[in-house]
Amino acid sequence: MRLEFSRLDAEEKLEEQQQELQKQISDALTGLANRRAFDGEIMNLERALLETRNPSCVMMIDVDHFKKFNDNFGHQAGDEVLRGVGRVLLDQLADEAMACRYGGEEFCAIFRDVPVSWTGLSDHESFRQDVSRRLSEWKRGGGSISLIILEIDAYDAMREELSKSSARWWSR
Repeated sequence: MRLEFSRLDAEEKLEEQQQELQKQISDALTGLANRRAFDGEIMNLERALLETRNPSCVMMIDVDHFKKFNDNFGHQAGDEVLRGVGRVLLDQLADEAMACRYGGEEFCAIFRDVPVSWTGLSDHESFRQDVSRRLSEWKRGGGSISLIILEIDAYDAMREELSKSSARWWSR
């Protein structure tokens, strides 16, 4: 009887630990992976690139003029937009990529071992327009996103490309 009780206690403890870990790597607002999960996956991708050299892709997305929208319509409306973008990413990318809320109104997706031509996003303008169209349903007066897709085929290239893209991104 005591062994059975201990086993049940251990299973409950393990379940609690798994739930806590899930909270730590999930964005509470969107349900997507969060920045911590993204950073961990990037570290895994770096190790894989050193071993395999299989090309992978990172997509970076920014909701245009989000601060102004949030200021004009309030945080609840802004939160609904962010949840909506999260739903679109899950709907469009769940089978192909790890979608993350990077922070604020920025999102990322990691396509592991997938060159950009295999993602179905080689014509990423149609994806951008689809998300922007849906955004305009949530954002009063329209909305759009900016996105960059980087194909990475070596560890050093990944660091360099992410660094360059971040610099371009933040200088807008």
